[in-house]
Amino acid sequence: MKKQLVICLSMAVMPCYTQAETAHEEFMATLYINQIDQKTDLLIIKKDQQWLTACQDLANTFLDLQALTKVTVAGQSYCMLNTAPITAEFNDAQQSLQMHVPPSFMQNSEQKNNHPNLAAASAPFGGYLNYDALYKKISQQQSYNEFGLKNDLSLFKDNLLFKNSTLLHHSNKANETQDQFTRLFTQFSLEQPNHLTTLQIGDSISPSSPVSRGVYFAGLQYGTSFMQRPGFVYWNIPSIVGSALTPSTVDLYINGIKNYSTKVNPGEFNIQSGALFNGDGKGQMIIEDVLGNKTVQDFDLSVTDQLLRKGLQDYNISAGRLRYNFDEDSNDYRDYFTSVYFRTGLTDTLNLGFSANYLKDLQNFGAFSSQYVPHLGMITLGAAYSHANSANGQKFNLGISKNASYFNLGFNTEYNSEHFKTMGMDDSQNLPKFDHLLYAGLNQIPFIGHLTFNYVEQSQYKKSNLSDKRIFSLRGGKALFSSLYFNYGLSYENQSKDKLLFDLAFSYQFDNKHSAYLSKNNSALYAAINKTDLALTGFDYSASVGKNHESTIFNTDTTLKKSFGDLNLRYSNNQDAYQAQADFQGAFVFLDHSIGLTKSIEYPFALVRLSNQENIDIYKNNEFVGKTNKKGELFVHRLIAYANHDISYDQNQLPIEYETPILNRNLVPYDLRGYVVDLPIIRSFDLSFKLTDFQGAAIPAGSMISYAQNPDHSVPVGSQGIVTIYGLKESTQYTFTVKTGPEQHCTFSYLTAAFNNNNTLIPATCR
Repeated sequence: MKKQLVICLSMAVMPCYTQAETAHEEFMATLYINQIDQKTDLLIIKKDQQWLTACQDLANTFLDLQALTKVTVAGQSYCMLNTAPITAEFNDAQQSLQMHVPPSFMQNSEQKNNHPNLAAASAPFGGYLNYDALYKKISQQQSYNEFGLKNDLSLFKDNLLFKNSTLLHHSNKANETQDQFTRLFTQFSLEQPNHLTTLQIGDSISPSSPVSRGVYFAGLQYGTSFMQRPGFVYWNIPSIVGSALTPSTVDLYINGIKNYSTKVNPGEFNIQSGALFNGDGKGQMIIEDVLGNKTVQDFDLSVTDQLLRKGLQDYNISAGRLRYNFDEDSNDYRDYFTSVYFRTGLTDTLNLGFSANYLKDLQNFGAFSSQYVPHLGMITLGAAYSHANSANGQKFNLGISKNASYFNLGFNTEYNSEHFKTMGMDDSQNLPKFDHLLYAGLNQIPFIGHLTFNYVEQSQYKKSNLSDKRIFSLRGGKALFSSLYFNYGLSYENQSKDKLLFDLAFSYQFDNKHSAYLSKNNSALYAAINKTDLALTGFDYSASVGKNHESTIFNTDTTLKKSFGDLNLRYSNNQDAYQAQADFQGAFVFLDHSIGLTKSIEYPFALVRLSNQENIDIYKNNEFVGKTNKKGELFVHRLIAYANHDISYDQNQLPIEYETPILNRNLVPYDLRGYVVDLPIIRSFDLSFKLTDFQGAAIPAGSMISYAQNPDHSVPVGSQGIVTIYGLKESTQYTFTVKTGPEQHCTFSYLTAAFNNNNTLIPATCR
């Protein structure tokens, strides 16, 4: 190749010519793609009507470099900028290259759903003891009373959790006393949040499936746990697929309601929206680019949380001994067994799975599938085989369901052969031969409101000594006014004494706490007033009076909710008998060297500490929770596992001399663990000193005093050597420097007290 000589006689706005085998022009130009300035200046070569530039100079654009045609010039890779279907024009006035690029030549963008798998915070060692004390007295022909005490002990550290539950029961009936102590369950669990799995050792329940049911057992269990995570989206969430020529905003509407919005780069995009929607509906995607142009795309949408998304597996392996009568016997362990459950999302609309159980005298295996068919709904199929006591059995089921905006309907039928058995069944027990369920529901019906219909039919084998069952119900309701609701129902059961029943009911909501209720059915008339508050502390009550046949019935139910527990009192009286009951539920907690009494713990919780500040409002996700006690502490209950919580307080309630370096903390908890949330508050104050030198003479007025903790802040000394220093902290050693002249200074030290309320002059000698 001949050597080239390039001579440029002007700046970038003028063409530059080269001498070689084939002459070409070179330009410096600003790059525009689809009318959008890329904020990039390129050296562009025009050769044989082709526009070229070094591929490496396009790295910061949205172009897909792999899709562009490339040539080699002087050993360097150049990309062709006007190869069909891409076009390019040079604008002499703007000294710019205007490219028109279709989306297929731009980088694809993909966004995952907006429900991330949050990592749980490390939990300190701690524990709690839930207790439930119940006393009941019943007076009928013979009076008797009962007392029960249920204790649930939990110990935790990080992802480890130990639980043990016991029940003590005492009864006195007809002068006969019975006492019973039962261990309900003992379990140790280890969560593996990165793998979305949990290992359990001890008492557990095996998973159920369309072809088998869960059983209570003791042993080992390992399996996935993402179903218990509210932030983990395991189903086929709506995806937005499209393309954009320029940076754009994409909005997703479902049934006319905006569910999702995001920004996309130029090119083709595939976004998992994470929209919280379940059922069939109409979707609409609106794309608006930076130039204000809009495009609208309508489509049908189907989402169901009954299906795992493609590629996701749900599995469980259990092994141990079956447990019977666990509420009465602490150690009724019998047959050894092994159980396997597996389900996978083969596609976004098809799931396949199986379950297998093995005992010495019983083995069964079943397979099932769930398929979503557009416009038809969800179709589930299941088949199972069992071998028990030298007899074989079969099970088949079929289900069809569809959920839409204004209606839902479904049908399920199940057949069990006479000898089909599953784990947990007694030898003499039989499943129904046929079990049918039909349901339908309509919403937003003019003048009617909503209407639901259910029909259940069970056919038994003759040797089961059970009667066939048929149940029919029709229910509906409508809001007559903003606070007045009307409900009605009609039901039929062939085994009931009153086979055909009807009921009418009116309810009135005075506000978000108080309501009244009136109902009438075949034989009874009831009226009730209620107060229910979602707050963790307060007083709830319900009182009702009614007439059933010839008896008048009176009921009261009151609950006193305090920070240390809830007391529930119930009383029921009719002409022949009465029943009284008292129930107290609470918890004893020990956490991070602190102990305390609080409500029963059923969710993750946090102990908020606010540096001994009493009566300060605490908030969870900007919702008021309660006020701190005398120690500046408050238990925050009902946290959600693996979800983010913002714990904060009202800093405006603090005196002005307090500083608040941390106003809130974010917390993502493990399930059933406790956390300590420290929100430090620093108390500042001022001190006045009377300064003298080592000879006892007052420090001259106008001298400047400073200290290392705040070197940029200096305070002048007043007359008679008196100075007041503001913003000092408790229990802190300060060394003050006093500058008395251009080259003269002295120092003195002072240790502030834990609670300094010294309003007198403090003598200090500056040396």
